[in-house]
Amino acid sequence: MAFKFKLDKLLEIRKSERDQKFKIWSLENGKLSILLREEESIKNELLENKRKYSESYKNKDLQGVGLFRMYISTFKFKTADILSRIKRQKEIIEQHRQELYESNIKFKTIEKLKETKQNEYIKIQNKKDEKFIDEINVMRHKRGN
Repeated sequence: MAFKFKLDKLLEIRKSERDQKFKIWSLENGKLSILLREEESIKNELLENKRKYSESYKNKDLQGVGLFRMYISTFKFKTADILSRIKRQKEIIEQHRQELYESNIKFKTIEKLKETKQNEYIKIQNKKDEKFIDEINVMRHKRGN
């Protein structure tokens, strides 16, 4: 008789919940990477414009200087916006990470229970087998006398 775990269906449900939460967590991490790349591109854009408009400062080009100042205020707004979006995304990721952690604990608990029950079943089966072998040996010994 093979081992049959009564909570296999629950184990499968817990596993699918865990896998689903992992997918959501991965998607949210992907969104964070996109935001971080966007932040990096904004910083690179600023550096590029600093180089571009540094000539205006050297030549005392007032129009170029004015454009650069306007760009700086836009840059500050873009930077503040992307930083707040990154902060919100990190909070979302932390929430999903916590949910994934809890889901993983639920899954591991049932999995550990299954493992324990299976080990108990194996021990009982081994004892039954030993008892059966002992009975056969006793019967052989009685026939021999």
